[in-house]
Amino acid sequence: MPQKRVLALSLSLAAAVAVSGLGAPAAHAAPAAGCVYKPTILPLPAGATGGNATRSGAKDVFGGTVTIAGAADAHAAVWKDGTVTDLGTVPGANTAPNVNAVNSSGVVVGSAFNITGGDDGWPSGYLVPFRSRDGKLEALPLPGGVSGLAPTAISDAGDIYASTRSENPNLDTVYVWPADRPGTVIKAPGFPAGSKVKGVDSDGTVAVTVESDVDATWRPYTVKNGVAKALPLPVGAPNAQVTGISNGRAVGIGLTSRSSFGVVWDQDGTAKKLTGSIEAYGISPTGLIFGYGKSNTLWQLTTPKGTVPGDGYVNALTPDNALIGHAPVPGTPDSMYPAIWHCS
Repeated sequence: MPQKRVLALSLSLAAAVAVSGLGAPAAHAAPAAGCVYKPTILPLPAGATGGNATRSGAKDVFGGTVTIAGAADAHAAVWKDGTVTDLGTVPGANTAPNVNAVNSSGVVVGSAFNITGGDDGWPSGYLVPFRSRDGKLEALPLPGGVSGLAPTAISDAGDIYASTRSENPNLDTVYVWPADRPGTVIKAPGFPAGSKVKGVDSDGTVAVTVESDVDATWRPYTVKNGVAKALPLPVGAPNAQVTGISNGRAVGIGLTSRSSFGVVWDQDGTAKKLTGSIEAYGISPTGLIFGYGKSNTLWQLTTPKGTVPGDGYVNALTPDNALIGHAPVPGTPDSMYPAIWHCS
């Protein structure tokens, strides 16, 4: 890959916060005790030589990217009910798309960097926000005075959210592309100044971390119908951030001056520390949590449930408690293939 594309991709990834909004709650059982996660390679579109499933919006609905033979950049892709669609690249951008979220209908959102110049080997340009429609990507409009946006969440209804510091270098502002007003982008009402959008629940509740560089604080919040609600800080942590939300529960990271630990905010609003954890990244409707710890990477609420498999790389949970990411296939030229792990 040309160096400028690698650099631009790195910048775009840094601007996009990984989220794990995991779709509608359903009656999926938690993994059985002692079950083993086994990978299945997801299908590839014509011309693809590899790929990576990065986000889940519902059971059997995933977003990610695929590597296309002869193409300079990866393409966005969506898997829905066993069928994969090559969504291509973003009009108006000259680097690969980053898929940051997908909803239960299979609409993917994200951003790509458009390089317009450079200085000392570093590219300059702006982020082009996108969504998928009718089997391809389309660029989303930017608000006046904002040079670029990276959508990080999409509701099941189709509302798309992004945060930016274009107006204030110390505080984020949240924007939304409302589903009922195509082609329109507005400031999202009710979000505290400094909100970074981390995910959205099936009922439209948005999880955010309110960050203030001036005060050096990180605070967890939810926002529903324009009304913000502060989540309690976990015991022992003067700061905390949210990383995901599902079925009325949020997960995140408690931050101290010396360390961090995973947190779940349960349906009653209480903050609970995950045993032996360092960070928590995502949660399923039944309370299975994916994160990072001293000896565990999976928890059922606060109880350790073992580790993710080592035969690949896991990016996210699905609503039915499977894992998605990429895995190698022995004897093939590309070491990264989109994969799903079910526990059985």
